[in-house]
Amino acid sequence: MATMTALPAARGPRQDNRRGRLMDAEAKLFSRRGYRATTVRDIAAAVGMLPGSVYYHFPSKGALLLAVYEEGVRRVTRRVDEAVAQAEGPCSSAATMPG
Repeated sequence: MATMTALPAARGPRQDNRRGRLMDAEAKLFSRRGYRATTVRDIAAAVGMLPGSVYYHFPSKGALLLAVYEEGVRRVTRRVDEAVAQAEGPCSSAATMPG
């Protein structure tokens, strides 16, 4: 008779998740040095991690770049949406009313 063994629990987010810190460091280093001149070792050192630990959060340097790019797009979009919402407030609609 076969015995059933429990599967390991899926890995959940760690409490000390440094993904955001990695992304911040990467953005600063890439803007200063460029993508090609910045190594995973540089990014890891900027946040006090071992280089191999970066791969816990991102599968590659390219994936890290993509994550930073996507976050930048989200931030810009949010700011544009906020500016549009303010421009469409009561003051702007009163100025466009027929008089």
